[in-house]
Parts: sequence; C-alpha cells; structure tokens
Amino acid sequence: MKKILVIVLFLISNLFAYTEYFDNQSTQNIKWQDIIDLKKINPNLTPQGVAVYGDLLITTNIDKKTNRTYMMVFDENFTLKNALLMPSDATHTSDLEVYGNVIYALDYDSNYVYLFDAKDILYDKNLNLINKVQTNLSYSGSACISKINNREYYVISRFLRSNELYFIPLAILKNSSHIINSDINFKLKVDYFIQGLYCHDDMLYVTLNRHGKDLIKIYNLHYFDNKIKLKQVSSLNSPTDMIEDIVIKDGFIITSGEDKNENIYYKGRINNVN
Repeated sequence: MKKILVIVLFLISNLFAYTEYFDNQSTQNIKWQDIIDLKKINPNLTPQGVAVYGDLLITTNIDKKTNRTYMMVFDENFTLKNALLMPSDATHTSDLEVYGNVIYALDYDSNYVYLFDAKDILYDKNLNLINKVQTNLSYSGSACISKINNREYYVISRFLRSNELYFIPLAILKNSSHIINSDINFKLKVDYFIQGLYCHDDMLYVTLNRHGKDLIKIYNLHYFDNKIKLKQVSSLNSPTDMIEDIVIKDGFIITSGEDKNENIYYKGRINNVN
C-alpha cells in the first residue's frame, strides 16, 4: 500500500478491554508460488485486498494511472473472469472479506466499508451495493470477520496508528451508515505495522510490515473474563518485502506483494490450515 508516514501518533481512549500477548516464536520458512502476475493483465495495477468466495478468488487492485480501484474475480485456476469498477470514492480499497453472500470492502483513503452482494459477482457488470458505512477510523487499512463468544465482529486495524485492532459488531455494518466510538466493543494491540488480517476459526492471521522484511504472524484469539486476548502461536516468512492482505484457500495462504513493482499474488502451504 502507498501509505504516508504518520509522525505524531495519537492515543485512543482506553475505555475498552485491551490486552496484548507476545510469545517468542521462530519463523517457519514456507515455499511460496506465484499465482497471479498483475503486470500481465495491466502493468498499472497494484495489488491490495484478497478474499475467497466458493471456488473464486476476489481481489482489489488499484490502477495507478487512473487512481481507480477494480474488483477482480479469478476462477480456481487463477484465471481472470470478471473485473468491476469500485465506487469513485474508493480509491485505495486495501481489504476484502466475504461473509455469507456479502463482500466487505474496506477503503484506506475514504475510511468507508462497502458492502456488496456477492451472489452474481462472476457475471455482474456492476457491483451491487448493499450498504456503505463510515468507520470514523482514519487510516483503516485492513479487517477480518471473527465469531467470538457467539457474536460476529468486524475487526479493523489502522495502519501506523498505534497498531490496534477494533472489534465492531458485524450487525452494525448491515444496519448503520457510520460507526461511533461506543460501537467498538474491544481493542487489542499487536507489534509492528499491520498490513492485512484474516480470521479463521479462533485464529488470527496478520501480515506485518517490519521496515523492509515483512512477516506473517498467527495468533490464537481467547475470550474469557469479558476480554479478548491474543496468544502468538506461529510466525511465517513472507514471499516478498511488502505484502498486503491475506486469505486462506484450499489449504494455502494467499497474499500479495508490491515490492519493487512485482505486483504478484502468491500462495504457500503450511500444516494444519484448511
């Protein structure tokens, strides 16, 4: 992502449950494979969000020449099948999540979450907008959807802004036009700068920027005593020095890199991932 370094980091109120867990873990080196080279589609495209819908891989990619974002749909062989233009104010859609038949697209520039109908994404000519929600969280860079204690949460991180995660009840996004401070039920802190998030069962996968050498960290999400806590269980090498969003498909972790104008999506298999 093209991010502007924030010199002064401001503090968010600590009214919400907040815990951090860091365990020292050695980094597992996994073998990465190239699956999509955006330069072969359009040399102006920069990879951002990635999500899975059935057999389909859905991505968002910024056209650096026009400053517009495209949602692109690939089949199980990673062949491009459809490309749809995002709304004009979604110029940096850095995260994608699919839950049920709804696509949640988080835009870093506008700080909106866009909800789209996914059912006919393979054939639609235009995106079918369900709702548009202002997060009121500047630098909203990545998100995931997690079910904790039988409640669904949309989890947002803010790039370069205190590295905190904000847990917002998913129902709010379906029924509101904006998020207010009291809608945030929990917040957590992790190390480094968060680039991408993916929630899978009780696990949280995080792509982290470490100023030139990114990592993927895997955390276990705990809920007890009315608090959410994190425990790191693994650390993985990254395919390149600037990775973005992350998802799991068919036992593979999929992420994207824009280091040195590579603009490539990668996949890599690790044990015990479904």
